[in-house]
Amino acid sequence: VQVATSAVRQAVDAAASRWPAVSREVFEHVHVAHYVGGPCDEQKIVTCIVPGGQRGWSVVENLASALELAARRARAGDGTNGIGAGSSVRIHSLKSATDLNGLVGICIAYDSSAGRWLVRLPNGSGKRVKCENLTVLVNLDSPTAEQGEVHATQENGEAASPQARVLAFWGDARWSRTQLLGEIARGHWGLCKGNVCDIVSVPRARRRGLEGRLMYAPPSEMTEESLRDQMREVREVRGRRLGELAQEAEEQQQQE
Repeated sequence: VQVATSAVRQAVDAAASRWPAVSREVFEHVHVAHYVGGPCDEQKIVTCIVPGGQRGWSVVENLASALELAARRARAGDGTNGIGAGSSVRIHSLKSATDLNGLVGICIAYDSSAGRWLVRLPNGSGKRVKCENLTVLVNLDSPTAEQGEVHATQENGEAASPQARVLAFWGDARWSRTQLLGEIARGHWGLCKGNVCDIVSVPRARRRGLEGRLMYAPPSEMTEESLRDQMREVREVRGRRLGELAQEAEEQQQQE
């Protein structure tokens, strides 16, 4: 804890010196969530993730630069609704495109002429949404918390300040090329592209969010027998479920 506190303090000092026109408190109010990245260089922040940007997040190596970027994004908006660029939100109450209601996303940019935020969605697409159709998501980094939601106004009716957020990863994990390729071939690794759900979800929900997204190497002579059995069981369960769905659809058609 002391190491993390010291690292944040030093980063705040560096950011404040590089951006003197902005109060030091702006950087101190950036929420920094600390994660274990791996056993290598575990006493050093190796990577930071800052929500926002065209993809939905940016990868920054330096914590001071991450604090500055997060603060700039949080200040980018209309200044009245408590939402800033990089805010995690949930869409609700859309009259058209009702299929988007309930989806989470990250605010990218504010269109003042239209009064809408461009929100990056889990599938990578963008949707322009009015402020009244967005609920801010908070309390995203506690390992035990459920995802909390707050509206963009405080109890006194005034706008809440957008929460700037940085995810800091201490250390990383490293493999030689040969070792990593061998483990992938044996089926030890599943790979997928990241999406905004990985940033917006609380830690306990992130593993569940990977279900159906991970791609594994096809079975080969290097695949361990236990993994072969698991793959076989997954195929059997999936086949049974597809059969059940087909039967349900056929019965529904007969009833109609």
